[in-house]
Amino acid sequence: MVIKKGDECLKQVAQALDKQLHALPDGLAARYGGEEFVCLIPKLSKGEVGQIANEINQLIEQLKIAHEKSPVSNYVTISIGVFTAILGKHIDKDNMLKQADEALYQAKDKGGRNQVILRER
Repeated sequence: MVIKKGDECLKQVAQALDKQLHALPDGLAARYGGEEFVCLIPKLSKGEVGQIANEINQLIEQLKIAHEKSPVSNYVTISIGVFTAILGKHIDKDNMLKQADEALYQAKDKGGRNQVILRER
């Protein structure tokens, strides 16, 4: 079986996310599609989630996964879009994902990768 570099990169990123979120109560990381992952981090404040997102960015960069074709870095870096909501307020999963996705693309458009953008309801 041949493992492509992209597949190996995704596995390393997934393992790093899982390691970071496994230590949290009810934390969950899952591949959402293509090169995107979704992380669920309930019961924490916007500030705490923002800190975790920044730690994840640093963790991925420290893996030093080669990325020769990147105009941003010689290593794989990630952009993170965060959406937080207050418990008890009704919000459907599609809207949560839409808000997080818009934050993600705002991070990507903000001059490159290795960015975290936070949104809240």
